[in-house]
Amino acid sequence: MDSKLSWNDLKSIIEERKLEKLKRSSEQERIYQASILFIKRHFKSIYDFILYSKFDYELEPFKITKESQKDDSLNPEISKISQTFPMPPEGYCWKSVNPEKHNCQTSRLVLNDFPYYFEENIEHWVYWKLGSTITESEINNTINSFSQDKKYLEISFWINPPHLKSLPDIDHVHFVCLCKNKPVGT
Repeated sequence: MDSKLSWNDLKSIIEERKLEKLKRSSEQERIYQASILFIKRHFKSIYDFILYSKFDYELEPFKITKESQKDDSLNPEISKISQTFPMPPEGYCWKSVNPEKHNCQTSRLVLNDFPYYFEENIEHWVYWKLGSTITESEINNTINSFSQDKKYLEISFWINPPHLKSLPDIDHVHFVCLCKNKPVGT
């Protein structure tokens, strides 16, 4: 993909439900793929990683039965990522645990770690929810929260269809916000 998506391009993609047109730049995609590889090597599952990184679950070592840990120092992207997260003991990966949070309805709104290739005046957020499906009321409340911020000109959202969900076990909605004071190219 040569050019970043503008707000109008993004709105058209969302309105026409052509979400497969959302792409990352080659650099963004390289970082995304390295991150996924790191997560698969060092966490029991992507689900465990999200519970840890977005919902503050604790980590405990989980004995691996397959060969998944490798020397990450050879891949510069993975090497950078590994400095951000604790490394599990040799022969183990991380499993998320936090018994008092299991089966609770918990939600988080965070900037997307792996946004698509948008112009700089667009922010990409994800609303994650454990324990149940995100309701229309929660979507509206999130939009209202963004609107009250006065930082954004417009807000739009989408929910990936099942075939595009990278993590179907945790309900999530994507929000994109057009910033007022963040001109293109900054």
